[in-house]
Amino acid sequence: MLRAYMNHVPDFKTFMGSADPKVPAFHLLQLALCLFHSVCLERRKFGPLGFNIAYEFTDGDLRICLSQLKMFLLEYDDVPFKVAHLHR
Repeated sequence: MLRAYMNHVPDFKTFMGSADPKVPAFHLLQLALCLFHSVCLERRKFGPLGFNIAYEFTDGDLRICLSQLKMFLLEYDDVPFKVAHLHR
C-alpha cells in the first residue's frame, strides 16, 4: 500500500499543495483507492479463492482511477461523500 501511495502522490503534488477546498477529500479518497489496490494485489496470492473472475488492478488502473477521481472532484461543486467532512 505504501508503494502504491508513494508512487502516485508526486503525480498530484501541485493539486495536493493547492488551496483548493477539495484537497482533503481527494487525499482521503486517494488513500482509499491505494488501500483497495493493495488488497487486490495481495489477493493474487490466494488464486481463485474468493474471486469468480481474475482481474489484476494494475498500477496503470490505479493511476487512471486517481486521475478520474481528481477530475470528478473538480468538476462538481459539492462532494457527495461524507469522507470530505472527516478531514478538517
